[in-house]
Amino acid sequence: NAFKSLESCEIIEQNCFSFLDKNLKLNIKFELIFIDPPYKEKKINILLEKIKDQKILKNNGILIIHRHKKDSIKITEKFRVLDERDYGISKIFIGNFY
Repeated sequence: NAFKSLESCEIIEQNCFSFLDKNLKLNIKFELIFIDPPYKEKKINILLEKIKDQKILKNNGILIIHRHKKDSIKITEKFRVLDERDYGISKIFIGNFY
């Protein structure tokens, strides 16, 4: 049942920088993190570093990053890209950390 799955999920919909700054010691690890910042967000690697440093992604967890496909910012080398796809004007990176 789809509703039973919702009971084991936590959706956090807020500014990711504020969330990570306020919750420096989270007692939870996520299996899936979806980052959908504004296309022009230049601090994407700072965000990834915070997620990695705070160890909030499980070892086998997946991180999905949504960017503009013409974005010239190189994703940090600490992020292991498992798959990369273009959809219209979007580029989706799927991966986790080394």
